[in-house]
Parts: sequence; structure tokens; C-alpha cells
Amino acid sequence: MTELKPRIVHNYEEILRDDGTVEMSYNYLDYFLLSEEEFYYGEDMFYARHYLDEPGDLIIMSGDPGEAMMAWLQQRFDRIRRFSPPTRRYEVIWERA
Repeated sequence: MTELKPRIVHNYEEILRDDGTVEMSYNYLDYFLLSEEEFYYGEDMFYARHYLDEPGDLIIMSGDPGEAMMAWLQQRFDRIRRFSPPTRRYEVIWERA
């Protein structure tokens, strides 16, 4: 069985105005779930993003989380959406009742 290596990465980005002041900032966690092979060679790994100023909300950016990971995400978040690159829209795929 292939060992899965989950990773959580904290990121902070700023978009600056011409005068150097902050126009927008993004503070988020990226969740990755991948096998050793996918980490080094894969293109369709699962990753999701949680913006820290949107409590309870998660966006799946790429890949399929699988049953076990989806169950874990449903325990942690109130709403899970999927990002669609072609439409650049978010679709709610699960929401706590």
C-alpha cells in the first residue's frame, strides 16, 4: 500500500499598491494529500485551501480527497466548496445541516 503524506502549509500573501501600502492580504492554510510518487511526479494531487478570515469554509482546489479525507474535512469544516478553473467559480459540494 502506498503511504500517504498529508501536509498543511501556512501562507500569507500581500498585494501592494504602487505606494507600497497593502491593498489586500491573504492568510490561508493549504491542505495537501498525496502519495510519495505524486509528491515528486504527480500533476493531479489533492489540495484544498482554507482562508483564515473565513472560519468553517474550505475550498477544494484540485484533485479528489477520497472518502477518508472527505470525512475528516467534514468533521473540521461547515462548508466545502470546489473551485472550477474553467468557470473560475466555486460550487458547494457539502454543507453542514
